[in-house]
Amino acid sequence: MEVTPIVTKQKYESVADQIVLLIRNHTFSEGSHLPTETDLAAMFQVGRSSVREAIKSLQMSGILTSTAGRGTFVSENAMIAISHAGLGELILDENALSELIEIRCILEPAAAALAAGRRTNEDIKKMQEAIHSMESSENKEQLLHYGYRFHLALISAGKNRVMAQLHDSISLQLLKMRERDFLTSDVYKRDIAIHHEILNAIIAQDENLAKDLMLKHLTTDYAAYRD
Repeated sequence: MEVTPIVTKQKYESVADQIVLLIRNHTFSEGSHLPTETDLAAMFQVGRSSVREAIKSLQMSGILTSTAGRGTFVSENAMIAISHAGLGELILDENALSELIEIRCILEPAAAALAAGRRTNEDIKKMQEAIHSMESSENKEQLLHYGYRFHLALISAGKNRVMAQLHDSISLQLLKMRERDFLTSDVYKRDIAIHHEILNAIIAQDENLAKDLMLKHLTTDYAAYRD
């Protein structure tokens, strides 16, 4: 079994990365007993403290689990936990913002179509309230807040919990970017009209129109970032 000696400053992070790699390639299978700290330290050519910190970090991610008197094991759902951790790192990576925008432009038009087919009167009311709040907003921060609430209400109207969770993770990071961007409140006020159009399509249960309008809205809104 080949492993790479650790040479980085944050040794425990590199140890954790290599343990994850060994789980990914099934050297350490799900549910299997992990080698002792001493053996892992020798394997990665680091001190036991680095191994201990690596194990703690992987336990927090749900990748490893420890049982008193028995040792450390690879979690039964380690591969899922690894996937979630990797997605979380990408979402928080500012270098991946353009990719997050692409995913939102794929995800949210589909969500708008679902909302058109599944919305309730309560869903419509929430979207209307968000738009009305946007119309009375006096600054960019308020416009962003109520615009975000409109999109959350739209996603909720689609009645797809997995989509809602994915959207929440992506949109929160993009919202942080928008809070410090260079666009003025006038730009965001222009979005009110397209929000009305999207809502009208949802009320009319026109799935294709709702989808097309949402794509138009997002591609226009994010054009400056892509440029």
